[in-house]
Amino acid sequence: MNLADGGHNVTLFLPKYGFSKPGLPFVLHEIPVINLPGMRSVSYNFFLLWFLILHRRILRPDIVYLRRTSLVVPLLYARYKRARFFFEINDDPFPCRREEGNLRKLRVRTFLAAALDRINIHFADRCFVISEALIRKITNMLPSADAGKMTVMTSGANTDLMRPMEKKSA
Repeated sequence: MNLADGGHNVTLFLPKYGFSKPGLPFVLHEIPVINLPGMRSVSYNFFLLWFLILHRRILRPDIVYLRRTSLVVPLLYARYKRARFFFEINDDPFPCRREEGNLRKLRVRTFLAAALDRINIHFADRCFVISEALIRKITNMLPSADAGKMTVMTSGANTDLMRPMEKKSA
């Protein structure tokens, strides 16, 4: 929103989940997904790639910006278009937590997500990371990661809505 409000031409690609979108100050393309477990990310990557191929002559980005997710298509597209690739890391890409459920499935998903994060971090022109502590963790976990291309971009929050309150009220 801020980029569009600042006069930049912004195009946003989102999974097609049918949220309300009237009056947006930027171009929005909803990309179809197969809304089944295990298929959302794969189908989004496939349909996004298909969309970008079909519109390759129209879209001319200077920057491709990806918020951390299970995608590699934006990186490939940025390289194809000779655009800069920015990668936002808004949470810990190397969590050490145990989750309930199918442990084998969780390990595969965690391995794939970490592999995609490594690729995106390595090839990004700039990484926007939520804290200095997370930059240190990333560079410790990935010695090849260039801390010089990482910039802290703290989260913003509406403090009128997000504030300490009684548990029952929250």
